[in-house]
Amino acid sequence: MDIARAARTDRIASRGLAVMRAYLNVANVPPSPATAIFDATHRAGAAMDLAMRVRRHGRVSYEEIKAFARLGGTRESDLRLWLLPALEAARVAQVLTNEHGELIGIEEQVGVAEAILDQVARIWESFGP
Repeated sequence: MDIARAARTDRIASRGLAVMRAYLNVANVPPSPATAIFDATHRAGAAMDLAMRVRRHGRVSYEEIKAFARLGGTRESDLRLWLLPALEAARVAQVLTNEHGELIGIEEQVGVAEAILDQVARIWESFGP
């Protein structure tokens, strides 16, 4: 049983590594019909790019998140619409809101619930490539 679990973990980590490698290549290519195929890869890579920037920062304010996202070339609209929800769904971050439901920051959990490459694979899979 442990061998089967280890093999599954290796496959997931390999998928996560492949996603990050593809993201690093696709991120520098101008948008085209050919790169549209890599939308899930680009999104997963951008999400983990931000996650790795906030790693070990613990609680991060929304203003800090926006600054980190800009460093990776992510627009604020993308941050709100799909990036932060993807990080939260993959248990990479917990989104923090105030009593009015306004976003005030995140509590990063990069590599806590599972290995980082496993988290990359989970985010990629959530975009339904």
